[in-house]
Amino acid sequence: MDDALYRTALRLSGDPAMAEDLVQEASRRAYRTFAAGAEPDNFRAWIFRILTNLCIDHGRRKAAVASGLTVSNEVEHLPATGQGPAQSCQCTAGA
Repeated sequence: MDDALYRTALRLSGDPAMAEDLVQEASRRAYRTFAAGAEPDNFRAWIFRILTNLCIDHGRRKAAVASGLTVSNEVEHLPATGQGPAQSCQCTAGA
């Protein structure tokens, strides 16, 4: 089953090293659940769902980092107004 998990992680992530890490993390989470006494009805479906969720989370983190870099580059090019956040705020407290 490890080969099937790896192939799925590789297909979803596109990176062999990341696929290995994702399979290892899915296995660790499954072991931790078994150690707590829980046993899923369909182990294969359950561990593949763990792996899929990890791949989705990894993709979201990767996208957030990429968009964060773009935003920070744009912020550096904005003209300075000489006002801090408190001076430029248009809202009033308690309103």
